Amino acid sequence: METVEKSSEKSEAMDGTKDPAQVHQDEVDALRAKVAQLEHERDTQRDKKLAFKVQATRLGDALRACRELALEKGLDLRGVGVVEEKAASEAISEDTDAADTSKENGNSSKATPALTALRAEAEKHGWLIQPKIVELHEQLGHGATADIYRGQWHGLDVAVKCLRPTCFGENMEGVDVFVREVEVLSKQRHPYVLKLYATVLSPPEHAWIITEYLAKGTLMQWLHGTKKREWKRIIPLPPLIQRLQIATEISIGMQYLHGRNPVVMHRDLKPSNIFLDENLHVRIADFSFSRYKLSDKEVYTGETGTYLYMAPEVMRHDYYDEKCDIYSFAIMLCELVTGHPPYIDDYMTPVQIACGVADGSLRPTITEDVKPPLKSLITKSWDQIPSKRPTFAEITATLKIATNEAIQKAANPEPVEQSSIRHVHAAGEQIHDFFSGFLGKNHTITTPPSS
Repeated sequence: METVEKSSEKSEAMDGTKDPAQVHQDEVDALRAKVAQLEHERDTQRDKKLAFKVQATRLGDALRACRELALEKGLDLRGVGVVEEKAASEAISEDTDAADTSKENGNSSKATPALTALRAEAEKHGWLIQPKIVELHEQLGHGATADIYRGQWHGLDVAVKCLRPTCFGENMEGVDVFVREVEVLSKQRHPYVLKLYATVLSPPEHAWIITEYLAKGTLMQWLHGTKKREWKRIIPLPPLIQRLQIATEISIGMQYLHGRNPVVMHRDLKPSNIFLDENLHVRIADFSFSRYKLSDKEVYTGETGTYLYMAPEVMRHDYYDEKCDIYSFAIMLCELVTGHPPYIDDYMTPVQIACGVADGSLRPTITEDVKPPLKSLITKSWDQIPSKRPTFAEITATLKIATNEAIQKAANPEPVEQSSIRHVHAAGEQIHDFFSGFLGKNHTITTPPSS
């Protein structure tokens, strides 16, 4: 036997070949060694990433604390948010073992640095959920980049705003708007501001905002009975008291946003962005265009919002601040008290309206039945000069007085007989004035004495 093995080894050495089975085994052993090496490197990188992530989170918390302290002392912090976001986005990178988590987290290659940072923030504070626990039902509406559905989550009726997957293409502007809206909503807690429940951040298929569901729909629908601008009213005008109460609640909600530190500028205040619950209490919604104002020295110049409600300084691309929201509210208040959409009776194109508003020559029509205090409030709030516009605290105080007066008037109506007599005499005086002007000053018209 020993003689045979030696001869076999001798023959292999002579012809330079190896047993195929042995060659295969050697290759397998080499691959196993390589896999073991890669697994060790992966575990090492994972531990480093975890440590770096913890450090980045602590750094972000420290930066936020410094920002709050500096703001309290009145320091200028322009640019600090950029540093913080860059630190967070660089620290919280894509997971190296994406093969194990891609089904839960979505395609990581579609996540922008801002979206990745937002995901970490949502996970940290407990409002990041998986799409499988949300049921989507009928569609409620749609915007430029997202569709809104009624849904259910843990037995709650919710509204689900779903960013379209096509937004994760070459133009990522829709993703930036989505991230900004979540960032702002997640930090607001007020009865008249839309409440954020959770988010789904698994792009590109699942980038969702889950909020409370408001059964009454938008203020636009409640006031006009339609989602579109109509010249002819298709539903009865709701009572003035209700309209004033809604205006007051919007003002209170905006007073809260403008009182935040830093100030929250909505920048797209309009009836279709105000929602109503079952009891007709408001929720200010759609923070897609909102911005933080980090200091009194910080101003903006970009054109943002909806033309019919856009402030003149925004249209002109001038410097502007939170006073642009006051203007937008004034247009909406005029719409509430008159019952007419702005510029509906002017037969003008959007460009003509924009030009007229920008140069100060055009504002919506205030009907004669609007009481002087309300008319004065509206005209002050849409003043061409932003600094002359009142604050939301001042607007709220005036609206509360107007609402109380309307309630008292409804509780103590004027007797019908006296009211009718006064209206008849007023009509008679108008007829007398008309015919006097028509016939000329030399003609005398005799009217019977009043009883």
